[in-house]
Amino acid sequence: MKKFLALLILFAIAVSAAELRLGIISDTQPNNPTTKPGAPFYYMKKSFEKMKALEVDAVLLVGDLSDNSLPHVYDGLRAIFDEVFGTVNPPLFLPIMGNHDYWIYQNKEKTVDDPYAGKSETKIAREEVFKKHLKIDTINPSVVVKGTSIIGCSMDNNPGLSPSPKNLEFLENEIQKAIARDPNKPIIVFAHNCAKDTLYSEIYHGGTQELTNLFKKYPQVIYFSGHTHTPLEDETSILQSDFTAVATSTMNYNYMGEGSPICYRGLEYSERHLPKNMLYVTINDTKAVIRRYQLRDDSEILDPNGKPWSFPVPPTKENFVYTRENKLKMYKRIAPTWPENASVTATVVPEGKPFTGIKIRGTAAQHPHLVWGYIVEIFRKDGDLWIQETETHYTRNGSDLIKAKDPIQIYGDFYLGLNFRKNFFEGTIKNIPARHYFTGFDFKPNTTYRFDVIPFENFGLKGKPISCQVTTPAEKFIPAN
Repeated sequence: MKKFLALLILFAIAVSAAELRLGIISDTQPNNPTTKPGAPFYYMKKSFEKMKALEVDAVLLVGDLSDNSLPHVYDGLRAIFDEVFGTVNPPLFLPIMGNHDYWIYQNKEKTVDDPYAGKSETKIAREEVFKKHLKIDTINPSVVVKGTSIIGCSMDNNPGLSPSPKNLEFLENEIQKAIARDPNKPIIVFAHNCAKDTLYSEIYHGGTQELTNLFKKYPQVIYFSGHTHTPLEDETSILQSDFTAVATSTMNYNYMGEGSPICYRGLEYSERHLPKNMLYVTINDTKAVIRRYQLRDDSEILDPNGKPWSFPVPPTKENFVYTRENKLKMYKRIAPTWPENASVTATVVPEGKPFTGIKIRGTAAQHPHLVWGYIVEIFRKDGDLWIQETETHYTRNGSDLIKAKDPIQIYGDFYLGLNFRKNFFEGTIKNIPARHYFTGFDFKPNTTYRFDVIPFENFGLKGKPISCQVTTPAEKFIPAN
């Protein structure tokens, strides 16, 4: 019996030693390396400490590590890594560049000293800053860890966002080498921008078609991308179509915007700098497990069935788990419902003055997993009739106002972390102009409007509407030119 137990322990040790463990973050984007509570590098340090406790083999940093390629930010990042992991057998440190890492710092007040600013800048110069101050030899790492190939690429066409022919050749060659070493192993690839037609919000962020064209030939590729800043609480942050695509989210601000299950744009939302996400990935001979964490309270984000993302390896089209079709079946879709005595109100903002918008506030809808958002359909009273506004909002594109037909959307607050959701929702529909990718509407003065508010879940299934009304003041706010 003792001999059997000894063999079992040795087997367990061997399995543990063979398991690849990765910590992954992206989009820290600070202008200074402070670790004061709440700052991006505060949470980055927390993520490193968590990775150390989990005994990761490598740390992948998927671009946008500084807001504007500031050398002292990279110095600070590397110092934090060395402080947490030490200099004796630390995990592999594998950062790649994003678009912000190619940007030049512009600050007229000179509150930050960038010794590289004001000079003749090139992509190569910024790449050298990145390497020098992070103490790395390459911005395109390719390593083999515990038999698994890990390939990182700093895309330098449309710097940080799109692959150049040289980047594509590098990726193809390294993938081919990985397959030659072991055709039965998954291949980890990471770069800043997402591949087109894969992840939530790539519509606005311009997912890269060249990456999709390349990876679709290799179903064993597991591709991690940053840039979109979309919350890992969202189940559309993973997709297996021709390959596996996974979002890394952000250490800075969340972005909800384009890519909604229902419509294209929504209202401005609060506290989006609070949530911080990281990934912990384990891969052995039979499966890959991707664990998502909300670092605000160190909670694990689980799917609607209470599990981490997990799929067989090597991934093949025959064993893909997270296809669009499979997810609709796996997660037993249920429409959100309103709690008993739920209410919603519409209020002129500001009260008693030329108005700048209408605030919609109400009781939060309920769902076993999460309420993704609330559609707001607008009706204008005309005599005894309610006329639905089909061209429902205006958006600002530079200095231009664009009328669009998408409905207005108030985002649910799941992006704050599932343990930080509130018992109410609210959003202000501003009179035009609206800010950048947020939504506004051209309300008429002295007019009664009805708002039908419809909750929906992660994949777009809608609940029943609840309504409210308001009459706008006689005097309308006129924005300055």
